[in-house]
Amino acid sequence: MIGERLQRARIAKGLSLRALADSVGVSHNAIQKYEKNQMMPDSEVLLKISDCLSIRMDYLFRDSDVDLGQVAFRCKSNVPEKWKNSVKEKARDILERYIEIESYFPDTDSSSSEFPRIEIQTHVADSIESAANRLRNEWNLGQMPIAHILEFVEEKGVKIVFIKAPDQSKFDGLCGWIGDDHKIPVIVLDERWPADRIRFTTAHELGHLVLNDDDEKTANRFAGAFLYPKESVMRDFGVKRSKVDWFELAESKSRYGISMQGVMYRLFDLGVISGNYFRNLLITFKVKGWHNNEPRKLPPDMEKVSRMKRLLLRALQERIVSEAKAAELLQVPIAKLHGQLSLESS
Repeated sequence: MIGERLQRARIAKGLSLRALADSVGVSHNAIQKYEKNQMMPDSEVLLKISDCLSIRMDYLFRDSDVDLGQVAFRCKSNVPEKWKNSVKEKARDILERYIEIESYFPDTDSSSSEFPRIEIQTHVADSIESAANRLRNEWNLGQMPIAHILEFVEEKGVKIVFIKAPDQSKFDGLCGWIGDDHKIPVIVLDERWPADRIRFTTAHELGHLVLNDDDEKTANRFAGAFLYPKESVMRDFGVKRSKVDWFELAESKSRYGISMQGVMYRLFDLGVISGNYFRNLLITFKVKGWHNNEPRKLPPDMEKVSRMKRLLLRALQERIVSEAKAAELLQVPIAKLHGQLSLESS
């Protein structure tokens, strides 16, 4: 029966029972009965539902299921649960398809029960810095910039998916665990943010996963330390500064892929600049309009994920799946399948 999946698709779209009923042209009570599996819509109504919810019919009859469990969100604190639930359902749909594609090649499963967990003294700055440095060492990163953090983190067994979140959700990212024993780490990102924000959000969510800590400030401190480690900051800026130049901030942004404001926070967190000077920098940024639109932008295609598409392309070439099945898993019309799997779209 389609009840639960219909409800999930409606939630992902951000629609109430009444709104969906009005769009489809049936009663509120009918939609409720469909979702409770007390009644089955006829083919005409099913087509209207699929069109209204922007889903393919096969979604409603898919057997696979992914349980995200408890998740940590990075978004505005006043975001209604309606939009959080929408984001979760969009992510769950993609993860279901990702896991199905991956199941065709068990030998390529990058998931690991040995995903690192690091204990810290809660909210203690030095402990958080130490944790970020320890993870860098464990993953053989040293103090070098991380060129492509999404690709690197995926190689470490984290499932990374992009969604287009509702505008009203003010969503950056979320993380959670999936799988039978909830051992597979997941990071979900909004595709519309610039590369520096995507990189920071990835490191932020990684902090939640590695530290097993829901505190947002802790995850922010970890993200900054992971992207731009203390030793590198001190080498680039020195131990104490009375002033810094915009060019210096921009250069660090280009090298380490962290926003200029992120660099400023690192300098403040590490005591390189004073609190008063830090606040003056933030004010100047706002006056210049840089708080929303920084200069020295990172390449927009710097951070992309392609593992899911690579595996699907392999399955298609090895005739494990048909073109129709591949289009279903990618959620595109068959006519657009090869365009989505081309070099330009990866």
